[in-house]
Amino acid sequence: MLVSHAAELSLKALIAAGGADDERLLVLGHDLQLCLRLARKQGLAGDLANPKVAAIVDALGPPHMAQAFRYPSYLSWSLPQPSEALEVLVWLLTRAQRVVNSGMKM
Repeated sequence: MLVSHAAELSLKALIAAGGADDERLLVLGHDLQLCLRLARKQGLAGDLANPKVAAIVDALGPPHMAQAFRYPSYLSWSLPQPSEALEVLVWLLTRAQRVVNSGMKM
């Protein structure tokens, strides 16, 4: 749950750096796949083209959006290896930190 939520927040930080306001970010909900597509549209296509990012987002996206990690339930989704998910999360957080700290608009 924490990895998928942190991935959501890092992607939303990148989207916000592109000019999205709080209302727009709220409308995105917990849709990791949509957040990744929007971050790519806002100038991060090259950075987020890493197939590992897409694979982790695709794997964690549906159960995260269904809040299956939050409430006890049967998980019917195939989940990534924790080390792979953590590697992508660290990459996303580093990228988000760099963009936010630079104050750059995408």
